[in-house]
Amino acid sequence: MIKNKENYYNLLRILLLLLIVLGVTFFSISRRKNLKENHVIVIGIAIKNTHGTGNDGVEYKFDYQGKTHEEWCFTNTNTIEGGKYFVLCHTENMSRSKLLEKCPVPDT
Repeated sequence: MIKNKENYYNLLRILLLLLIVLGVTFFSISRRKNLKENHVIVIGIAIKNTHGTGNDGVEYKFDYQGKTHEEWCFTNTNTIEGGKYFVLCHTENMSRSKLLEKCPVPDT
């Protein structure tokens, strides 16, 4: 009897974990798809690089429709502070923007 209860609870734990993983995956895919459909590309400036501090990312700012926005995004590269990079910017929600750290703006 006890083994059956243990098996039942283990099965419930596995199912719960599977549901959580599927939910996070679905949320991530739908958010990425929405950003790709409703975006503009603007030029942003890297303000502060937090790579290597346990909070790997970069703070950056960009202008869109006459307003300056400051955001942070995760990155696994060492972005140059003060460098100009392209930013994928959601047209309705600026907090969903993404700095394209592998796409610096070329000097012209």
